[in-house]
Amino acid sequence: MMFPLNIKSCIQILSLIFALSNVNGQDRKINATLYPGCQVCTENDTLIYIRAEGTHDTIHQIWDFTRGIPMVILAVAGVNSSMNITWKHTRPVNFTMSENPKYSFSTAIDKLYEYNDIHDKGYIDDSDGPWRPVSLSGTKWLPQNMVLTDQEVMVQLRGYVSDHGRSGIIDIKVDMLPFRDYAVELPHLIHSANSSLLDVSLVNLTRSRDFNSSRFALNLLLVSQQRGNGTLETIVRKSLDDEHTPGIFEVT
Repeated sequence: MMFPLNIKSCIQILSLIFALSNVNGQDRKINATLYPGCQVCTENDTLIYIRAEGTHDTIHQIWDFTRGIPMVILAVAGVNSSMNITWKHTRPVNFTMSENPKYSFSTAIDKLYEYNDIHDKGYIDDSDGPWRPVSLSGTKWLPQNMVLTDQEVMVQLRGYVSDHGRSGIIDIKVDMLPFRDYAVELPHLIHSANSSLLDVSLVNLTRSRDFNSSRFALNLLLVSQQRGNGTLETIVRKSLDDEHTPGIFEVT
């Protein structure tokens, strides 16, 4: 699954909401820990474990930037459930739940794709070939700002990209609130205690000289506990404007 990013301006922001439809929407008690159980990690090794306890269940989230590929792990289990992380030096190697989760999934951004959007569609397809990958596997993520409280969990990181002659900066911000509210930054997307808000910004990312209308897309990997022959359905709907997000948006 890929999401296009326009780079005609210096910085572009892609906002994604990881929302859960199968858990209750009540406020939650959140507790966040930086690299729990790691004895040799430093301030530049960023893994945050969040336990968000509700009335009927607990959401466990892992925000992992210890390797080049940014990854988010989410599991929903019983109210008294817990998660344990096993480390090998500064890398997590195993995540163990105290009970079987009701639902779990993981998502990661492993690469960008540059494509030549000569028809200005803002959407990547086979007619925009060739696609030129920019791997994130060697990216080092350095924390810029971090909030770990019972009212908000937020981390901002900066990654320096260098791959096949292309270089630049990727800024990532992940934010979680224990209550329902609108994001501070445009386009003021709503998120709740059951979701996290992810902002991705490309800063001065160099483009191919032979592309006249370069855009970038994020390659998003998704893994869930759904059965192996399950399918992923994409639903596109229109969202009407309001006082927070004036305009009409297509929501996927």
